[in-house]
Amino acid sequence: MCMLMNFLDRRLGRRSLVLLLVCALTACSTLHPVPGSSSEVRNRIRGGALLGPGDSVRVSTVTGRPQEFVVSAVEADYLVGNDVRIPIDSITQLEIRDHSAAKSTARVVLVVGLEILVMCAFAMLFAAGSMSGMEFDAAGSH
Repeated sequence: MCMLMNFLDRRLGRRSLVLLLVCALTACSTLHPVPGSSSEVRNRIRGGALLGPGDSVRVSTVTGRPQEFVVSAVEADYLVGNDVRIPIDSITQLEIRDHSAAKSTARVVLVVGLEILVMCAFAMLFAAGSMSGMEFDAAGSH
């Protein structure tokens, strides 16, 4: 029984750490369309209050092909990203990616909590089996 509990402790610790890191690195994010007409959105971009370096966006233009990128600069007539330079006058729709730390944290807590419950259920089953005279090893055979 002691070997089983040590095995579960090691597995739970490693898996929880891996899940925490994966969830932290893949933060929840949502694209939110910027309200207003195309000309209003373009004026807000030019005004500098709407976007700045580091913002993640999806831009639709008169060509109809949306492009996603991280803004590196907002110039007088261009929205600039890595290998992207879009004339502000050609923008028909703008969506800004919102990264939510709260959603990511909730996801981590839920996944780790469920894993703990499953591991506890297995530990209780193994304990019940050993009390009834059946011995299980870490691989689950008896």
